[in-house]
Amino acid sequence: MIDQARVNAVRLTVEEVLGGNFDEAQFRTVYDRLAQATYHPFTADNQDYVAYISLMVAGGLYPVDRFWADLDGGRLSGFHQFVTLCDARQAEMSPGLLTAHREVTGYMAQDDPTPFKSFRYREYGKTVAAMNFLPDETPLADLLAREITLTGEVAELSEELAARGVLTFGLSDKPDEASFPPTEAAAQGAQPLHRVELKVVGSLS
Repeated sequence: MIDQARVNAVRLTVEEVLGGNFDEAQFRTVYDRLAQATYHPFTADNQDYVAYISLMVAGGLYPVDRFWADLDGGRLSGFHQFVTLCDARQAEMSPGLLTAHREVTGYMAQDDPTPFKSFRYREYGKTVAAMNFLPDETPLADLLAREITLTGEVAELSEELAARGVLTFGLSDKPDEASFPPTEAAAQGAQPLHRVELKVVGSLS
């Protein structure tokens, strides 16, 4: 469900940028294939990169057939090369594509590893929206298919260890932009992901 929230965020980003030109089937074909480990040498397993590439290909800036031919044929060696090729075609970009492109290139110039921040803010929103929104009496299969939950065994073990004085903490590679609410949302009470209440599923006992 965490991965699905990210996919939903990418889809929303691409749809908002492309508007009436958005082709969901084409977008999913590109995104689903590009997100595989086979293409990690090209994408660096960076979801910002995957989202940007999917947007530019789905938007027609880099024709899809040529993209796969160039990528699989070794003519595309890395993300920065792809961005450079897109940069040379700014005159062909719609206003939405140009805005997204300049956002990414602007943060890349600052060596920011999270250059597609508008996508990541949407990821935060979609992730929170998938937390604790179903009724408590929701059947388990439906709950696990639609909502992000806490694993009961992990929660109980953490509580037991903390009660014994053990320092417990979590680590995540999710960037801040996808983990913390934007300033305006935070001012209205939005919480970072680790503060959002979740249902607990499963038990040690």
